[in-house]
Amino acid sequence: MRKNSGSAEVKDLNGRVIIRLPRNWFEGKQKSLPLGLPTTLENLAHGGKIAAQMNSDYLAGQFDATFAKYKQQPQTHQQPAEILSLKELWAKYCDYKHRRWKASTAHYNLVIIGIWFERIPHDWREALAVRSYLLAETTEGITIRVLCSIETCLDWSMRVGLLPEQRNPYKGMGGDLQAKELGGANALSKEEQEQVIQAFYDHPLWAYYAQFVEFLFLTGCRPSEAVGLDWSQINPDFSQICFDRSVVRIGREWHQNKLSKTNRARIFYCNDRLQQLLADLHATGKGKCAVFQVRGQYIDYR
Repeated sequence: MRKNSGSAEVKDLNGRVIIRLPRNWFEGKQKSLPLGLPTTLENLAHGGKIAAQMNSDYLAGQFDATFAKYKQQPQTHQQPAEILSLKELWAKYCDYKHRRWKASTAHYNLVIIGIWFERIPHDWREALAVRSYLLAETTEGITIRVLCSIETCLDWSMRVGLLPEQRNPYKGMGGDLQAKELGGANALSKEEQEQVIQAFYDHPLWAYYAQFVEFLFLTGCRPSEAVGLDWSQINPDFSQICFDRSVVRIGREWHQNKLSKTNRARIFYCNDRLQQLLADLHATGKGKCAVFQVRGQYIDYR
């Protein structure tokens, strides 16, 4: 009988149950046995029994280093107690994720995308029927977004044990539609950009948008970042801008996001023309807090 030198332990690794084994059982090498099960109380208890068997076998000199002896798992551990519909799975996914979503992301998933989970076939296994329904009832762009959302939702559902682990039937389905040739970008030339900017400056009704439009062309920032820009983000000498937040309108309310769409702050170095534009805005007192405002309100660029 061997001396007790460490013990096998059941662990959670990224939502999956594994059994981690002592290094001295394998001459200093770290080894573990993935059980292929989502982390649930039932599956952790099941893993604990296997770990106990391993410890007992090791002390008795009967440990199976190939793990073959320990890989027998009853199918009941992999099956959920009930078959949830796509609508129910999406609701659980959103409830799990929404605290980390920005207001605009939550609105998009709960309202724009969420409405389709009310309408599509509710059996998650009927992937082709779901795809056919979407293509018949909405645009290809919305179809792609919903299919990609379902794919993400089912990946999460399998990881946390709401569905049996198997191949996600929506894997790559949205990407197959995206692969369709959509044509290249049709960017404005420098001359066309200047014509657009000048047209705003000359317009009898919309001239107050001219500096906002010129700023968008000069920086290439997202409209929501320009809408939410305030003077604290701009160097006093107008040489740099820190894009680290945005403002979006959801319904009748404005929401400020602390970071940009990619959750990364960006430093933008201003050329002479942009510095002059910012200096003019600052000198005329437009936007005491926000750089761009229309009649004291944020610009609703929609």
